[in-house]
Amino acid sequence: MKNDLQPSEQAGFDLKKIKVHHTLESTLIEVFCTLALLTAWVLMYRRFQGTEFLVRNIIRTGVLTFAVVLLLVSAYLPRYLNWSFPLVSIGMVRIACKIVRYMAVAVALATLLFFIFGGLKGSVGGYALLAVILVVPEITRQVFTYYSKRQKR
Repeated sequence: MKNDLQPSEQAGFDLKKIKVHHTLESTLIEVFCTLALLTAWVLMYRRFQGTEFLVRNIIRTGVLTFAVVLLLVSAYLPRYLNWSFPLVSIGMVRIACKIVRYMAVAVALATLLFFIFGGLKGSVGGYALLAVILVVPEITRQVFTYYSKRQKR
C-alpha cells in the first residue's frame, strides 16, 4: 500500500517539509463530499424556492460548504493543523490528515441530512446537524489520541 506522505528529508522529521500526496482514498473522499454538497444545494433550493427561508438556507449551506472545503484543503497542509500536542512522527501526521478528511465527510453528510430531513427550525434535520457538529470533534479527539499513543510505542 502506497503511503500518502513522503518526507522531503529521510534523515529527520520536519513537519514543515512533509508533503501530502493524493491517494485513491483521498480522491474518493473528495468526490463523496462534492456529491453530498451538490445534492444538499439542489435539495435546499428546490425545497425553499420562493419562500422567506431561502436566503437563510443559502447562507447556512454556503458556510458549511466553505467548512468542508477548508477541511479538505487543510488535510494537505499538515503543518497548519492545530492539535493539542505536536505531531512528531509520520504516522501521527498520516492519522491527522485522515481524521481531518473524515471530519469533512461528517460535515458534508450532516449538511445533506439537514436538507433531507427538513431543514426548518426545530426539525429532525436541524437536530441531526447539531448532533454531528457537537459529537464529531469529540470522537475525532478520542480517536486521534488513541492512535497517536499507539504510534509512540
